[in-house]
Amino acid sequence: MPTPELFETVELSDGRSLSFASFGDPAGKPVFYFHGFPGSRFEPQSNHEAYLKAGIRLLALDRPGIGQSTRKNKRKLSDWPDDVVEVAKILNLEKFSVLGVSGGGPYALACARAIPGYLDKVTVACGLGPMDAPNATSGMMLSNRILFSYGRFFPPLLRLSIFLMVRQLSSKPVKGFEKFVEGLPEPD
Repeated sequence: MPTPELFETVELSDGRSLSFASFGDPAGKPVFYFHGFPGSRFEPQSNHEAYLKAGIRLLALDRPGIGQSTRKNKRKLSDWPDDVVEVAKILNLEKFSVLGVSGGGPYALACARAIPGYLDKVTVACGLGPMDAPNATSGMMLSNRILFSYGRFFPPLLRLSIFLMVRQLSSKPVKGFEKFVEGLPEPD
């Protein structure tokens, strides 16, 4: 049985590195997975066997500045599809699907808009909606409400919140995960 490849990296034409992990069937239908926020290429790891059984080659990409992917200054959401196409070409993929989960949803939709000719399917699961909509943060965990409500108006607070989150998850991952789970809302 193939094992996941967790530490793959490609070099893009502008010199940046983009890291990714591969799960499932290496010869299966390619699906690019766009993680949420916070998140990384490791998110879909626990479902490796399900991707194998389904005949899916899941390629979980770290966005610029996450994991081992090089940061891109002044990056915009609309830049992402170009990175995805470049990775696809490096991997010799002509057609592929994209799956965006939570904060990865807007990235999947950006691909649907910008590169439809490359796409077989586009899926968004529990996607993040427009954050400037009324009550956009209602029902979110307190930490996410703070991040999404005040972060764009006061970037130092956003940086501090992310720094503290990363420090907690890095130094005490189990405790950090337990704290994250405690903050989740009741199921619908």
